[in-house]
Amino acid sequence: MSKIFFILLCLISTANAEPWATTDKYLMGSYVALQAIDCLQTEKALDKGMKEANPFYGDNPSTETLVVTKGALIGITYFVADQYPQDRRWMLWSLNIIQGIVVAHNYTLVKFGFPLRD
Repeated sequence: MSKIFFILLCLISTANAEPWATTDKYLMGSYVALQAIDCLQTEKALDKGMKEANPFYGDNPSTETLVVTKGALIGITYFVADQYPQDRRWMLWSLNIIQGIVVAHNYTLVKFGFPLRD
């Protein structure tokens, strides 16, 4: 589990490319962190016997599937943000808000034990 977290957090270093503004680097870093938290929350929920709600993953995705897809999402996000600097900040803000909502939702499910899907 710690390897997963480490791998995802290592991707934060990709947010150090110039000419990214400091705010944009922090936004990219927080997006990576939120993806890592989501991955860890999913693992914890699966360990509690819950099912994954995202139909893309199926009911019980493997750790490898989660890490690979999260890594791909982070890579695609970085590529698009790097290619379109005029849209970078609003895109990263939007993705952080969406992922933050996902993490908050997962927290309530895992903490209080509500089923993710019947």
